[in-house]
This record gives sequence, C-alpha cells and structure tokens, in this order.
Amino acid sequence: MISLFLAISFITIFKISTYSAKVASVFPPVDCNGITELFSGDQFRAYAVDDYEYITEKSGRRSSGILPCFCHEEAKIDTANYMTNAYGSKDESPICGEFTTL
Repeated sequence: MISLFLAISFITIFKISTYSAKVASVFPPVDCNGITELFSGDQFRAYAVDDYEYITEKSGRRSSGILPCFCHEEAKIDTANYMTNAYGSKDESPICGEFTTL
C-alpha cells in the first residue's frame, strides 16, 4: 500500500516538474513592469498576439515575454473574459487561455 502511494507521488511530482520545465523553457522570466512601460493599448495587444502566434507555430520557440505580461495585465483589467478573448489572433484562439496550457 505504501509503495502504491509512493509511486503515485513520484508520478505526480514528475509530471508537475516536466510541465514546469516546459513552461520555463517557453516563457523565460521577464520584467513585466519594463514591458508594460514600453507598450500600450493596441500596440501591446498586437505584439502579444504576434508573440503567441510565433511560439505556437513551432514547438520549442521561446516567448519574447510580451505574451505573459499582456495576459497578466489583462487579468487585472478584464478578469471575466481575458481567458476566452482571442484579441485578434489569426486562428481566433484565446491567447491567454492557450498561454496557460502551453
């Protein structure tokens, strides 16, 4: 019984660690304060969509950092809809919703 719990714990920790490493490889740490000072409004949205499309076109590409910063800002502004809004992406995917599943 204990070995079963240990095995389940190991598998769970392994999956979480693998997911965490995948996210860290695609979304490196960035200074969102600096990014939000550089971009505003439609420009920020356009660059976030470009960043989303760049990283989703081919696996293994790294984000410029604009997408996670944009999604964090949108979460503050439009909590109810930011996870489902496509923000004008070509394939109409919800870019912040997809960002959390990459």
